[in-house]
Amino acid sequence: MSTAAEIIGRDIELAEVSAFLNAIPARPAGLILVGEAGIGKTALWTAALATARERGLVLSSRGARAEATLSLVGLSDLLAPVIDQVLPKLPAPQARALEIALLRADAGEAPLEQRTLMVAVAAVIRSLCSSAPLLLAIDDMQWLDASTAEVLGFALRRLSREPVGVLARDLECVDEQGQRRSAQQRTGQRPGDGVFQLAR
Repeated sequence: MSTAAEIIGRDIELAEVSAFLNAIPARPAGLILVGEAGIGKTALWTAALATARERGLVLSSRGARAEATLSLVGLSDLLAPVIDQVLPKLPAPQARALEIALLRADAGEAPLEQRTLMVAVAAVIRSLCSSAPLLLAIDDMQWLDASTAEVLGFALRRLSREPVGVLARDLECVDEQGQRRSAQQRTGQRPGDGVFQLAR
């Protein structure tokens, strides 16, 4: 990894991140870096993104508590850099749904059709990864808006052999019984994908 030499005492974590990045060209893969603030997630995150950019396309979004209730804000962040590139490749209903979702077109009297949007996002992901690996990087995933998580989950569950990775950074999340919640549910990751717990 590009900045691995600068990260001291995290050999196990670096190996986990490297294995995740190396798996992406062969199949969809996911990794969530979980841990409290100040535990070292930022250094691993920065190194992973630098390496991923050398290998392919990286689209990123960062959640924020103040925006967690806003609809599709995370999706807008992810697709903003490529929207003009992918819209002409979509069937008209899917392109319109995506434009409405990203506030580039007025919905008019017809409401946004959620399934059409989900299919459109799945098509966009397949298109973007057709020539090089694609990494979706979601920072502060605990604040990712629910509508974005739902759309991404639909799209990611429909991948099979596409070179797509999802890298997320999350605080340690526990439920009422003191058990860590499954962050995989929010991004549609599959059993076997990594949730790597960082420790001091």
